[in-house]
Amino acid sequence: MAQQWQDISPEVERIFPNATRMLAPTTLPVTEVYQLNQLIGYLFETNDLVNFPGFSGQPINLRVGLNTIGVIKGIEIISHNEPIFLHGLGEKVMLEFIAQYFNQQIKQRFLVGSTQTKINDGTTVYLDGISKATVSVMIINDTIINAATQVARAKLSGFQDQANSQLILNNFTPLTFTQLLQQQLIYRWQLSSQQAALLLDIPTNLLATQTQIAPSADFIDIYAAVLNPAMVGQNLLGQAEYQRLLDTLAEGEIALMLFSAGQYHFIADDFITGTSPTRFNLSQSGFAVDIRDIDFYSFLIPS
Repeated sequence: MAQQWQDISPEVERIFPNATRMLAPTTLPVTEVYQLNQLIGYLFETNDLVNFPGFSGQPINLRVGLNTIGVIKGIEIISHNEPIFLHGLGEKVMLEFIAQYFNQQIKQRFLVGSTQTKINDGTTVYLDGISKATVSVMIINDTIINAATQVARAKLSGFQDQANSQLILNNFTPLTFTQLLQQQLIYRWQLSSQQAALLLDIPTNLLATQTQIAPSADFIDIYAAVLNPAMVGQNLLGQAEYQRLLDTLAEGEIALMLFSAGQYHFIADDFITGTSPTRFNLSQSGFAVDIRDIDFYSFLIPS
């Protein structure tokens, strides 16, 4: 049965002022928005796609408009129960925070309220946070980006997940750290000070002066491992801690373990636990992958 054209709703008109008609959702709860016969974007409610409880325990429902190249064209608040905005700071600061997403490409990496040194890599967007509302703004960010990413991957060209691999989770054989490396279940990246100086196009002695790293030392020596498969996670963490990790992760989440033996660390000195690092990021098929420190072992660190 062919879909029936509908007149644009007030919600569509506010976010897509050039729209002339629309098609109601079918399999995915997303409204297609047209200017005459040309598709110009999609409108959706985040509650239909994701469920991230806010500080209040209830999700923050937003209406989001996404154009056909993955740029956010508008966001409206439908409902929320965040005490800090209802009884404290007021909704104005919430609206100001949300306005930062306007005209942003969702393939980028979004860092909220980061106090770390900003890196102009062309793919990272730094958003001002809100003092005293850290949890709420992080939930708003996760809600917007995850919902928009679902729509983009379902509807937009160039956003589909091209990965053709699947994690084998349950197979387990006891392996040493060296064996995990040999089987490439742990990835290692080494870069000497001389190699780093060459890549950065600066003299080795200047690099040593700026970073206080000896010219003969490894500049970078980073290990990375995906912990979800038992072959990796259980061998690295032990059975009890591996199970605790699995119990901590939400459905679809992936735990990445990073550790460094080099002189230049993958997180800065001013890094705040529970946030995203500025020195390290992930992408898949050209799509920024949101990563965040889960502070898994913080309770073991003596005060």
